[in-house]
Amino acid sequence: MTNLTITKQETGVFFDHFWEKQEVNRVDKRTLQRWRLLENRLDSSFGKKVLDVGAGRGLIARLLSEKGFDVAACDVSSEAAALMKREGLGAFVFDLEEDELEEKFDSIFCMEVLQYLRYPARGVFKLKEALNPGGRLVISVPNEFHILRRLGILFGSTNWAGIVTPHIRFFDQKTARCLFHQCGLEVSGMIPVTLCPPGKFKENLAQVLAGFFPNLFSLSLIFILRRMDDAAAAG
Repeated sequence: MTNLTITKQETGVFFDHFWEKQEVNRVDKRTLQRWRLLENRLDSSFGKKVLDVGAGRGLIARLLSEKGFDVAACDVSSEAAALMKREGLGAFVFDLEEDELEEKFDSIFCMEVLQYLRYPARGVFKLKEALNPGGRLVISVPNEFHILRRLGILFGSTNWAGIVTPHIRFFDQKTARCLFHQCGLEVSGMIPVTLCPPGKFKENLAQVLAGFFPNLFSLSLIFILRRMDDAAAAG
């Protein structure tokens, strides 16, 4: 079997054109939905110095900055990094699989990125190693096998898992938790994000349903993580 090798340059070029294929308004609404669910969890344990990895157009990075964090942002796309710089964010080009982080951070956010990595464990381990002692890592991943996806597969649908912008790794709660454990991380919190589009009158009810049955009724899952050695030291 021939191994497919994707170079760093090709990865960057792909994501330079990423937003050309997206419905930006819809994506931003979903990003803000995740933010609303996460925002109240951001207490003093998250420290001050924060990195947003795979920041895209910088929406989460800007919201973190408005909340008082000292934020750096990075993305594999040079176009995205340039856009964030023009908007006043401290941004740089960074490939999570290929590059190394030279600084340490109190908290690192990595939202909806792991599904695009060939080797997610490599990326997650790298993020863990870039945390200051007691630091927090916030990762969100798509819940690929929610109830609508399962029904679609049952009835023969193949238009799923990001056919236009392909996900090359598929996650659910179990596989995500196994990955984090493998990388030496402990889950200190999980926030399911409802399948219901933001702004719909049933969104709050759907969010409650996702809380009770995250595997079936969540579009994505947000994990708040800390290093296992930090957890052990804390008793």
